[in-house]
Amino acid sequence: MKAVDLKVCLQKALVEPMDLEEIQALSLSTRCALIRKMIDSSRNPNKLEIQGMSSISLVRLSKAFEISEAFHEWQRRKRKTFIKALTLKPNRPILAGFRNWGKLSADSKKFILIKSVRLHRRIYVEGVTERLPYNHDFQEGAIKMQGKKLILVFGKFSADLKGSHSRITQYMQYGELVKNASEAFNTAHHEGTHLIQHHLSVAFHRNQISPSHPIYIEAAYFNAIDRHKAYVPSSHSDAYRAQPHEVFAHWEGDKISSAIKALAM
Repeated sequence: MKAVDLKVCLQKALVEPMDLEEIQALSLSTRCALIRKMIDSSRNPNKLEIQGMSSISLVRLSKAFEISEAFHEWQRRKRKTFIKALTLKPNRPILAGFRNWGKLSADSKKFILIKSVRLHRRIYVEGVTERLPYNHDFQEGAIKMQGKKLILVFGKFSADLKGSHSRITQYMQYGELVKNASEAFNTAHHEGTHLIQHHLSVAFHRNQISPSHPIYIEAAYFNAIDRHKAYVPSSHSDAYRAQPHEVFAHWEGDKISSAIKALAM
């Protein structure tokens, strides 16, 4: 691919929608760099803001990453293995915890969620990359502005690509986790999916995943997102929901929490 003047590309993207051919002509790294620049522009009052037609560019850029069927199949296979593992004796406390959620203390709920995400991480990265250090923390409820609305945040994920350390944060409400077990597990495994994506990103960064590997392209995508910090915030709702890494996190959170509920009940 020929070199692209990112400044010229940004100026155009901010005032008119980019068409799909323009986007497909850009490298993976350039697309992520452009997303980062557009988000930065929207936050700087001295620059153009993302609004009107330019938001279409951000949506199109956010979803213009091709995800292979091999990756979908890998994720389905890993999820099936994880669900089967839940029925093994060492992991039955996870199901029992879900079933008796309303009777558990806040500390017991934390323990169960940590155990479930740890199993999720172990199974998904096994045979692909090494396990990396991370924390699964719990804090008081977080509230933020989304447009003109105040919303309650249930969780977030943060990571350091160079140091490889990452953090899952689940937020509590009034001193305890959400009373709905499905919501608590959904959030835990949504953020746990971002943790796995980070593992793949680091594997790519360290040349630990071969170009011949079936999910090499996706590892490159997760790495480009990490390197450029090209995360569209939820305040740009349409573009946020279009990002493949967020789509996958929503899917996995929903599917895993539903599967745990079905086994537990």
